Amino acid sequence: MCKMDRRYGCAVLAGGAGRRMGHINKADLEYEGRPFAETITAEMAGMGLPCYLSIASYEQVIPAGWKVVSDAVTGHDGKFIGPMGGIYTCLIQAKEDGLDGLFFAPCDAPFYRSEVSGRLGEHIDSDTDVVLWKTADGRLQTTFGWYSVNCISSMKEDIEASKYKLLKTIDKLRCKVVDTEDEGLDDSAFRNINHTEDYLELVR
Repeated sequence: MCKMDRRYGCAVLAGGAGRRMGHINKADLEYEGRPFAETITAEMAGMGLPCYLSIASYEQVIPAGWKVVSDAVTGHDGKFIGPMGGIYTCLIQAKEDGLDGLFFAPCDAPFYRSEVSGRLGEHIDSDTDVVLWKTADGRLQTTFGWYSVNCISSMKEDIEASKYKLLKTIDKLRCKVVDTEDEGLDDSAFRNINHTEDYLELVR
């Protein structure tokens, strides 16, 4: 599939509070009779890499063989800080486990396929801290990226300074951007379900 090996792992970010959908666990939402999280974790498990599940606000169904990473990073208001916290804590665990980096995907992307992560693996090199997809709309897909454990110190610095914008931290790192158009990748794989209206449209 790509030049990956066991030095890499993968992680699903399931720590969101689902505020824009009335505070629900989006991992439990179903599409075609299957919870989002089940679809995404099954895809990731097929990569044959060590697997992590980042959790925070809700209890989650833990697939067999997956390691749970509890996101304990909160701001001064006691609330979780978002994707930065989940990625940071997963990278710390990955480093402790002897890995060099992780492929990430969010729990609210029912069209995610392992190809999204696998194809990024073809662009990893020793001079890169982060590899991200850029979709046709010009957006950098930060929660579908590959992050090296070398990112930990920069993330820690920003978290301690209450700077939680992932893109701002990425600006300080060695980031490689890959266009989905150049790779012939279908952008529907990056579709997030963030609002109730999004979900109603999906199930229709």
